[in-house]
Amino acid sequence: TALQKYNYLTEQTEYWKKKYMSCRQEYMKNKWMQIGIQRKRFLGEVKTHIVKRLIEKLKDKRYICFCASVAQAEYLGKENAIHSKVKKTQSIIDSFNEKKIDNLYAVGMLQEGQNLVDIEAGIIIQLDGSERPFIQKFGRSLRASDPHQYIFYYKNTRDEEYLNNILEDFNSDYINVLDVKKL
Repeated sequence: TALQKYNYLTEQTEYWKKKYMSCRQEYMKNKWMQIGIQRKRFLGEVKTHIVKRLIEKLKDKRYICFCASVAQAEYLGKENAIHSKVKKTQSIIDSFNEKKIDNLYAVGMLQEGQNLVDIEAGIIIQLDGSERPFIQKFGRSLRASDPHQYIFYYKNTRDEEYLNNILEDFNSDYINVLDVKKL
């Protein structure tokens, strides 16, 4: 199951972290980091079907979706996906800003340095361990008059730890937790 795989990856991460901390061998640190990235990617990928349900409800809104992988962006966003493998990213962004399209699906892009017009909602599928990328992504949707930000996470996982760290300074009056079963 997904939970079993997550638990296995967590155990492996902890194992290699302990090995590295005791021996300080660089290959152990690399192994620890690689498995951590694998776990992060896995958590992002298993959210795809849930995010798809939300996207269907946002069909009348202008939004940006920050995806966990190229495959996920292409699956969810098709021709509106922008990532390192897409050659015409600027023309897709221009189409969004000219309101020819109403959504963008980004992987590792559009976090900063790009003006996007009239975003009403933001979707963050995978959280990062640091605050800066989150703030950059989150800030994209805050320019709307009534902004909505959707952050997907699994309870009792590293996702929830990242989310709690980020949201500790937020006013809880502005946070609504949605049950995905109600999407």
